[in-house]
Amino acid sequence: MDISQLQITFLGGGNMCEAMVRGFINNGGIDPKKITVSTPSKRTENTYKELKVNHVVGDNKSSVKGADIIIYCVKPYMVKPVSEEINSIVSEKGNPLVISVMAGVTIDTLSSVLNGYGRCARVMPNTPSLVGAGACGYALSPKCADTDGELVEKLLSSIGVVKKVAENLIDSVTGVSGSGPAYVYMFIEALGDAGVVNGLDRATSRALAAQTVFGAAKMVLENPDVHIAQLRNNVESPAGTTVSGTSTLEKEGLRACVIKAVTAATDKAKELGKSN
Repeated sequence: MDISQLQITFLGGGNMCEAMVRGFINNGGIDPKKITVSTPSKRTENTYKELKVNHVVGDNKSSVKGADIIIYCVKPYMVKPVSEEINSIVSEKGNPLVISVMAGVTIDTLSSVLNGYGRCARVMPNTPSLVGAGACGYALSPKCADTDGELVEKLLSSIGVVKKVAENLIDSVTGVSGSGPAYVYMFIEALGDAGVVNGLDRATSRALAAQTVFGAAKMVLENPDVHIAQLRNNVESPAGTTVSGTSTLEKEGLRACVIKAVTAATDKAKELGKSN
């Protein structure tokens, strides 16, 4: 399946759209001329002009004509009005695969606002897709073709790791990897600040903190059969510096705090779904 020849339309041009567009172009080999981004205003015009994609303002209907894939990147509350604009095109022409990256919007909701259209998928990517290091979870409508899963995986694998999950777990994906980069940025920021508190200059501390997180993540990914706790234990010498630090993190509740944060984000995604 040659994804480079697909016509792709994005509805909405915010941060997630930009990350996916840049990822598709830079890492997926997709011709910018085959990508259309439809936005309600000219606010992001310069961004998409730089990327040399087709940019349409205020005309979702014309933007989806001829599209093989339509990707909703709008806010969840916009799903109904945007769908009303494109309904006639989606239902009558081309049988496009419709993908939603909207938090909380279920496949049933998307299908309903598209007058029962069935070829829909729900995807939750994240912003590191911008550099080809994204983490994406996806679910398919039961009405999707057998080849649609392959299509989604091939498209998304150009911007990172892809995992298929049951649709009722997409909100959990939102909590873990969709929102996860922000948690990690906070940790890197805190680790860098701690270095400054302890005498390092900010540039050095930032670089060391970011590389440490990158390296640790790479160790996890390259050792899938090794429990993460074992990787941690390998750094912790008895009565050493590291175990002094990790025991403090445990005492201060880092683990419980992260679990609460992910659960809060997951619950928020579910709440957004109920309001649409």
